Amino acid sequence: ILNGLQRSLNNLFKSDLKHRQIFENILDVYFETSLDGTILEVSPSVEQISLYSQDELKGKNLFNIFTDTAQRDECIQLLLEFGFLKDQEVQLLNKNGQTHYCSVNAKLLHDDKGNHDHIIGIFRDISEQKVMQTEKKELAERLNRSRKMEALGLLAGGVAHDLNNILSGIVTYPE
Repeated sequence: ILNGLQRSLNNLFKSDLKHRQIFENILDVYFETSLDGTILEVSPSVEQISLYSQDELKGKNLFNIFTDTAQRDECIQLLLEFGFLKDQEVQLLNKNGQTHYCSVNAKLLHDDKGNHDHIIGIFRDISEQKVMQTEKKELAERLNRSRKMEALGLLAGGVAHDLNNILSGIVTYPE
């Protein structure tokens, strides 16, 4: 019995160590909140996005760092209605007041009686992708404008050439 118990404890220790290493090294931000948004657990990677330490955020309300209350309310409504969020785009404020675009995946968990218990999820910073999308859109618009200008130039050149052909007969005939 003692050997079995020792093996179980050893396996439990290894499993706990493995999950702790994943939790501490994950690039996305893992979070757990109560239903009212109080942060129960958050991964250390939160410092990269929010500039807050884990200790500063634990016990604080996650919903207070949303830049747009309508986005926050939509997330809450979707969680309550469907029980999960998938790739929901939100804007969050960091400690310095800067906005970060994030993608949220979250799930509403239930207790043994089926009542809503707490929320777990992942935030992924997509700010760089949003900047790249904006730049791509601007480049596409500039390319489109340059194509329009090229078409206008060709049209003007064609009209000038045709007009020159007509006028050359009129100009050279009197001579």
